[in-house]
Amino acid sequence: MLDELIGWLIGSEDGAAARGPDAGFVVSMAAEIGLQQTGHDKVGLCLQYWVLGMRFPEMRACLRQALGGCRALFNEAARELLIARGIEPREHAVASLAALAVSIVVGCAFQELLDPGWFSREQPLAAVDLVGEAASPAP
Repeated sequence: MLDELIGWLIGSEDGAAARGPDAGFVVSMAAEIGLQQTGHDKVGLCLQYWVLGMRFPEMRACLRQALGGCRALFNEAARELLIARGIEPREHAVASLAALAVSIVVGCAFQELLDPGWFSREQPLAAVDLVGEAASPAP
């Protein structure tokens, strides 16, 4: 049950397949964030497992494995983003972008659960766009 729950929260093969291999990095994150917005009970249960992972090494190992699988879901979109920006898609850079995407998806799920009156899916995605614009060379 834990594996299924973690898989649901931080990435799903179904979501990745629905996006297709050519989906953009931000589109991929948006799709994953959208999957969490209807499952408050599941997000709450995941948060409890997350806390347990801090105390129990076997739980932490399960979470670590699930996170690795979820990062893998974003690898292709991260690689394509780097190529589109003219940056060599070295494995460390791809892995770092994938980790950032998972962090955003998980953070959004937790924020939406804990502060639903403030959170909206558009806010973090707009922030990602702002970071992209700020990192771009000035015209």
